[in-house]
Amino acid sequence: MKVDSLFVLLSRLLLVLSICLPQVAHAQLSDDDEPPTVAVIKVVGNLRTEAQAIKNQIQHKTGVALNASVIREDTRRIYRMGRFNDVRVEAEQTSKGLLLLFIVKEKPAIRKIRIKGNKEVQEDDIKGVLDVKRYGILNRAQIQKNVKKIKDLYIEKGYYLATVRAEISKLKKASVVVTFRINENAKIHIRQINFVGNKQVPSGTLRRYLQTSEHDLISWVTGRSTYQQALIKRDLFFLQSYYLDNGYVTVKLGDPKVYLGRNKRSMYITYWITEGKTYRYGDIDVAGKLLWKKEKVKSWMTIKKGELFSRSKLYKENILRLTTRYQDRGYAYVNVIPRHKLDHKKQLFHLTMQIQPGPRVRIERIEVTGNSKTQDKVIRREIRVYEGDYYNGSKVQLSQRRVFALGFFEKTHPLYGIKVVSRRGSKPDRIILRFIVKEKSTGTFQVGAGLSTFEGLVFNAQVSQNNLMGRGQTMSLAAQVSGIRQLFQLQFVDPHLLDTDWTFAFSAYNSQRDLSTFFSIGFRQTTTGGTLTWGYPLIDNLNALVTYKFERVFIEPVGITRDSDIRLKGFFSGTDGPTITSSVRATVRYDLRNNRLFPS
Repeated sequence: MKVDSLFVLLSRLLLVLSICLPQVAHAQLSDDDEPPTVAVIKVVGNLRTEAQAIKNQIQHKTGVALNASVIREDTRRIYRMGRFNDVRVEAEQTSKGLLLLFIVKEKPAIRKIRIKGNKEVQEDDIKGVLDVKRYGILNRAQIQKNVKKIKDLYIEKGYYLATVRAEISKLKKASVVVTFRINENAKIHIRQINFVGNKQVPSGTLRRYLQTSEHDLISWVTGRSTYQQALIKRDLFFLQSYYLDNGYVTVKLGDPKVYLGRNKRSMYITYWITEGKTYRYGDIDVAGKLLWKKEKVKSWMTIKKGELFSRSKLYKENILRLTTRYQDRGYAYVNVIPRHKLDHKKQLFHLTMQIQPGPRVRIERIEVTGNSKTQDKVIRREIRVYEGDYYNGSKVQLSQRRVFALGFFEKTHPLYGIKVVSRRGSKPDRIILRFIVKEKSTGTFQVGAGLSTFEGLVFNAQVSQNNLMGRGQTMSLAAQVSGIRQLFQLQFVDPHLLDTDWTFAFSAYNSQRDLSTFFSIGFRQTTTGGTLTWGYPLIDNLNALVTYKFERVFIEPVGITRDSDIRLKGFFSGTDGPTITSSVRATVRYDLRNNRLFPS
């Protein structure tokens, strides 16, 4: 085949390709020639993206005939990588055969992200909501989404009129600087809160349940008058909860109407309410699969006939109580549905608790995740449910509280401290529990210094670790030095010695006081001692402990001789030798702290 003929054929094939590709170059040719064979495929123009990463998207092979449809798909795949502004394909005849060139033009990289104009909101708070990152690929749509995120952050903090725009400045080597320029403007304050339709409940009563308030000196200090959309929605929920907890079963609250004042700094809010009538409980019954006699199940409920309807009491006390009773018997998936019928004439709320227990399940597996430092055994020994046992909801909650009480983890559940999620096991009657923890810092290092007229310069330091090497042990070392006193102390506690239920602790200390500088008859007191403690749990939260203490105190007169007429024996106990104290103390400790380090 002649070279000219080859170029004619190649041009015709690439003519179709040029419809979808930005540029395909070459000459014109006849219809009779065979498609040329691709000998080499190269990628050019890439600066940061590895050539192999691009080639991985190319399906066209060497050693096969040129195929326009395959090249079109290859181009689309390269575009979908999201890293390029332009992709072109060119063909070139070489001594080795046909060279297929994929020419790419990369999107610029973000070299810097700048925040300008923020005065009232910290830069770290703004960057915390951004998902555009330094050295990432510039994506203009993503930049605009981040503009909205910053705007939403300002609205959340009360800057309703804040404006945000993004500026993109080009640098050399295909990189840019993204600047988010902010004009904060003034905060919007709530000038007036109105209620429309509240015929039975006074407006003053409703205001007490709002997190927001009208602008005055007190609300200016507390920030409650700052307009925040999230708080307005929360207030709407609180208003609805108040009505539903006071018998207003059919209450309706529309979205609050919000008006911006003419001065662009004041907001007026109106809540529209349709109260309806108050209802009391009528007939109360239970239905479904009952594991106990009906009267016994009904006795567990705290709501009574004739009592004013309360949604929170219905759910938080009664439904939760029935759910717990069933879950404690292994029915982890129990569903208690409150079915009701309203008697509008008598204003009665007839209630039937429909109980659907589901299967009785055993615990197939207990998983612990998130403990990057703390050893599994430290967590598992606080868990009071076991693999193979029937599920027990109360014991799961107790386990959550006990794990959180260790003090090693952040709070991941609002009620019980540690989050637990469940999923179905390998069979319908099996369940898998996962305890999700989030480690927090358990070590502290403190250094302090002060000046005293009596002791002179005072220096103190302490280092402690409440989860030593992730084993749940506590160790601390403290020192205090001044002009007249020195104190060194070491403490160690192992709540589960050798993985048993025995508690072991010891402490050692040495202190010295020298008062010879401040008195005509001076003395130096040296105290050395320590303690050994053994403990064992009698029941949960109740421990018995025995502590042995040994202490040696030596008082030495300073500045006078033994032959002096001044008799120190009666004044300084122990001048003729050390005083030894040896004692044993037994204690019983009842501990209900929800967190060993930071109880609340």
